[in-house]
Amino acid sequence: MCPACWDLRTRTVNAPERHGPALPIIGLILGVLSLLPAAVLIQIVAVVVNIIAFGRTREPPNQSLRWMAIAGLALTGVGVVWGGIVAMMFVG
Repeated sequence: MCPACWDLRTRTVNAPERHGPALPIIGLILGVLSLLPAAVLIQIVAVVVNIIAFGRTREPPNQSLRWMAIAGLALTGVGVVWGGIVAMMFVG
């Protein structure tokens, strides 16, 4: 087939999936919630959701939302450290 036919086929058969902004926003909210001490389950879910959101925001339609996934991961990391400090204060 000619190159134009291959382009037409790729656009119609393998149409790229469009993801809305919901996943990066949810990841950011979970990142904020993971700042709560003893929220281990929320922290685990936040890491998973933010990694998925980071992967899905590589494409141009949602590329401007990538900062939310990065901020969610950073907040989750801070929450894990903060939870460890609080746990050590209660234990030690």
